[in-house]
Amino acid sequence: MAKEDADKAAFHTGIQANPKKTAAIENMTAPKTVKEVQSLTGKLAALTLFLSKAAKRQLPFFKTLKGCLKQKSFVWTNEAEIAFQEMKKLLKTLPTLTAPINGEILYLYISMENKAFGSVLVVERDKIQKPVYFVSKALTGSEINYAPIEKFVCTGTGFGGFPRSNDWGVGEGAGAGLVLASPSGEEHTYALRFNFDVTNNEAEYEALLASLNIARKMDITKLRAFTYSQLVANQFNGSFEAHDSSMQKYLQLLKELAVRFEHFELAHVPRSQNKKADALSKLAALTFSYFQKQVRFEELPSKSIDNDLMVASVVEEQPNWMEPILQYIRSDILPNDKHEARLVRERAPMYIIQNDILYRKSYCGLMMRCVGPTEAEMIIDEVHNSSCALHSGYKTNAVKIMRMGYFWPSLYRDVAKNVKRCKSCQRHAPQNRMPRHDMIPVNSPWPFHKWAIDIVGPFPAGPDNVKFLIVAIDYLTKWVKAKAAVIPTEILVPTYRVANFEEEANDDALGENLNFIEERRLMAAIREANNKQQIAKYYNKRVRALSFDVGEWVLRNNDASRAENLGKLGPSWEGPYQVVAINAAGSYKIADVKG
Repeated sequence: MAKEDADKAAFHTGIQANPKKTAAIENMTAPKTVKEVQSLTGKLAALTLFLSKAAKRQLPFFKTLKGCLKQKSFVWTNEAEIAFQEMKKLLKTLPTLTAPINGEILYLYISMENKAFGSVLVVERDKIQKPVYFVSKALTGSEINYAPIEKFVCTGTGFGGFPRSNDWGVGEGAGAGLVLASPSGEEHTYALRFNFDVTNNEAEYEALLASLNIARKMDITKLRAFTYSQLVANQFNGSFEAHDSSMQKYLQLLKELAVRFEHFELAHVPRSQNKKADALSKLAALTFSYFQKQVRFEELPSKSIDNDLMVASVVEEQPNWMEPILQYIRSDILPNDKHEARLVRERAPMYIIQNDILYRKSYCGLMMRCVGPTEAEMIIDEVHNSSCALHSGYKTNAVKIMRMGYFWPSLYRDVAKNVKRCKSCQRHAPQNRMPRHDMIPVNSPWPFHKWAIDIVGPFPAGPDNVKFLIVAIDYLTKWVKAKAAVIPTEILVPTYRVANFEEEANDDALGENLNFIEERRLMAAIREANNKQQIAKYYNKRVRALSFDVGEWVLRNNDASRAENLGKLGPSWEGPYQVVAINAAGSYKIADVKG
């Protein structure tokens, strides 16, 4: 059989599960840690389309993860072991999925359990029903208490209608996974859950917009993004047009965020090339309770295109400075450390709890809301860097935040750090005229012994298109000085000096003076060195030392380099540049970002 005929035959047989993914699970041993259980559920998430009642079969795995804040408390139960072995047997007989043909009648079968439901979409051919794909979902929280008819309605949200215009409805409670990776290999993982009905392309847009907002808060200037949706990638790159109104709004919002980066690139990748983000999205659709602390997560209450103001907040699941105070006020529990316990007891009278929110009493009578590190960073950024902010100093910003009604212990210090890191403030900072290095005197024992030569310009073009000047300065005199021997008036009206001038006697007197020239030069050099020491001593009192190391990034005086516009609103500094070498006398060799 020819290769082309073999490929066609394989296509018509249906869609089969990836044997490498099934083999990876079949070869696994029983999990012994939380991480291994998470790896198992992540691998099963990639096969859910082929698994009947996948959520019900995985419930024993999820139970082992509940309440496991530390791996020491993890227990692999007998129930989980039985489910694990049954899952291995099931993987050996996975069905072959069938791709439906336009116009075919599809049948939906639903199976409802107390804590999970399963559905399968089938098509009938030659009086044999063949599965199109399976859908299942574990019920959590209040969903378990739904009436049977309500659970029946929930099963339909797993499909959200059959495909229309390549846009599938995935229903409320869907999830998305984000993985931000730096060139050095450092990774940050995020999980999102959508508390609203969303199609698969809308979910891709929401995940992409969330990743851009997170990257901006991390001060990332160059970003290369990858998406599963070929439609989203081609709409952004201009290959496809966005006809749907919601897609047009998402596309416009994405372009507005993209231009805020120095470089942004969006490309399409197959789902198989980013298994970690895919597994995160599948687990986020079920529950957040199974994630490790390194995985940050958030719930989006509404679509980004429905909000007038986009806020991408990331909630970190970790204790903060408010926890000891809350425990003491609520339950009279103090830290084990005696010093910390004494501090909590002394500070607690300044705090109260209203509607489960901690407030601090200020000395001005204002109740200030206490916030954690993540909210504090967002507040500082809004006060200092928002479109209506004035980029004020750290003292002004700290007072403004307190007057707004927010408080955390390191407010003053955090605001100062944020202002120092602000790129706009650095580029427009006033130039310090104080000297940065000690004066280096250069002694010249006699006139015209040492010269300084420099090029000045450019100036407005003169004759022959001349724009520069070559300036030479004598180190001793510091200026050009001319002395006249005879002025024109003395020729018309001779003075006593001119009338009695004897050339021979004058030459003898000049010769005698030349005999003392070495001594006079030495005395002049001593006086010059003494004067320069006095000047350097006065100059060095005003020095504010500043030095850099190789590898540090610096900004250059824009008045000297003229690299950017020097208008009224032009920056005082330009760059950045990296220090590549340190020369003598406080000078450095620098290179731009391109080397």
